[in-house]
Amino acid sequence: MLAIIWYTEVDVMTITVRELQSTLDDMQVVTRFVNAWLPEYLPRRTAEARLQDHMDACASSEFISFGFIAESDGEPVGVASAGNAGLAIINGAISLMVFIESDHRRQGIGKHLMDMASGFAADAGYTHWFTTLPEEHTDSLTWARAHGFEEVDRGYHLAFTVSTWDAATGRKILDETKGKGVCIASLVELQQEHEDWAERLQELCLSFAKDLPIAFNVAEMFHSDTEAFIKSLKIEMKTDFAGSFVALIDGEWAATAWLAKPEQDADWCGHSMTGVHPDYRRRGLVKALKQAGFDWARRKGLTAIHTHQQESNAPMLDLNRRLGFEVKTCMVTMRREIMLSAESRKHENQTSASDS
Repeated sequence: MLAIIWYTEVDVMTITVRELQSTLDDMQVVTRFVNAWLPEYLPRRTAEARLQDHMDACASSEFISFGFIAESDGEPVGVASAGNAGLAIINGAISLMVFIESDHRRQGIGKHLMDMASGFAADAGYTHWFTTLPEEHTDSLTWARAHGFEEVDRGYHLAFTVSTWDAATGRKILDETKGKGVCIASLVELQQEHEDWAERLQELCLSFAKDLPIAFNVAEMFHSDTEAFIKSLKIEMKTDFAGSFVALIDGEWAATAWLAKPEQDADWCGHSMTGVHPDYRRRGLVKALKQAGFDWARRKGLTAIHTHQQESNAPMLDLNRRLGFEVKTCMVTMRREIMLSAESRKHENQTSASDS
């Protein structure tokens, strides 16, 4: 991909903005900015994991990942990172995160990075930016609001400490559930036993997605095309089939809960999805599925399970708290229409001229 170089004079300094490359060095730059910004109690990702995600997205027709790095005298002073993996629940939106070194803020660099990214996003057919910011990051929230982002929902980052899991109580819950005629099976087992496992899991997901009490259209993430659904399950959700479970009642797929694959050398994993078929609710199925997940995480040697829960889905938030998840921070979900500025239009024109 052609690297587009753009210059602006900021306080007598020349700032160079270049396109993010698919290299470990560039992902280390992104990782350094992200980790310096994250609250200390939130999990960190490695540069290697970010690079793999970026390359997977670039190789896929469904996903997109790109960014820009702002440099002064060859040293990174700002980053814009954008992508849509994990965002199918927000139709037409793509994630944007902008990070600027503290001594280079209030100089317009962040806006220019967003303008550059807007050209790429609009060209790919996206209409809105989406971002999620910790409530305590008041400077980030102020910047987002000043640049047209509006709050659409709030959520909570929760963490479960695996060492606090009471194995005896958890296994008792599982045994009692099985005693009621419920089978708890992992996706690995179901994949081996049922040729139509994907279709049945997809059908289950579509049954509960349409009426989940959250602010976004979750049904969008469960593709009507089964092949696309499987790809989303593996790439977008990064589902660990051994740590994800389904509750079956008389052969019917009644409920499911998924854990994501732990990243290399990580001692934590994410909890990405929980849902129950409308005909099988209020039977304690989620509670049992969560216990199966906790047991798997303990046997895997993990120390924590992290998840994000929208404030609008109060029932699941309350259940997670009762099961031992601790609220770490409130996350503010914001979105903004992608509008092409003069700078991003200039970038598009440069790209078109280079390709002609």
